[in-house]
Amino acid sequence: MKWIITILLLTVISSAEAALSEKFKQTDAQFSARVKPHLLSLDNDFFDIFLSFRPELSPVKEISRNNVKILKELQYMHRICRPNVFVRCQASLKILEEFVRQNHALTYTLKRSGPCAMVTKSKCTFSISILNDLYLATQRAQNNLKLGLTSPRPAIFWSVIEKDLGDIRTFTQGFISQNFPDSLNQDFQVLWNGFFKVNQDLFLSSSNAKLFQAWVDRLNFSINEFLLSLSNKEKLLPQGLKLKAEVMHTKWNLMLKEYL
Repeated sequence: MKWIITILLLTVISSAEAALSEKFKQTDAQFSARVKPHLLSLDNDFFDIFLSFRPELSPVKEISRNNVKILKELQYMHRICRPNVFVRCQASLKILEEFVRQNHALTYTLKRSGPCAMVTKSKCTFSISILNDLYLATQRAQNNLKLGLTSPRPAIFWSVIEKDLGDIRTFTQGFISQNFPDSLNQDFQVLWNGFFKVNQDLFLSSSNAKLFQAWVDRLNFSINEFLLSLSNKEKLLPQGLKLKAEVMHTKWNLMLKEYL
């Protein structure tokens, strides 16, 4: 009976959310000033929930936040950096180098924390492998950024550096998805892949209102489905988790109500 109720509720949610994208009328400037601060707050809420299960993985939040800043700086670099404008390229490369340096140190901290609590042995093995890949990617990125900074033609290193930085983001996100608690793995995968991974990749680093408009229905479905699933699994939840999820969900709905 529970699964029938769940399907019916999700159908109602899906029908109700179909018009959300049609109602969203923000400009890029309005989206950046009004909506993005809410999305950043929601990202904090996600990590608060995730890290309530895995507090020893707290450095991954700062790594993720740095990855968003890296993506934003790369987008800026593409606009202002030209092969013959060395000073502009160098300034961006220095900013990127600092974020990568921080991520390298944070990854080392994660490696020492033993990231294997609350997950199966196979997930643990894969998680450690991803963490090693992340550590090596930050090392490569640091080396290539230094080459770019000392070269009279830093633009020739762009493609290599961008690949390194893309690898850092990919490995970070893979590490997160491997460390959701087994008892709620499917629920967290829905929330992560349908909302927060997208939020980090597309919205926190840009001011593209049209892109958000194209995604808002799917974001809404994912966060609704997560809360609904938790309601059916209250006995599996640590104390306070459902309340945190409800607060996150309420913030999202208030944002929609205000700007749609």
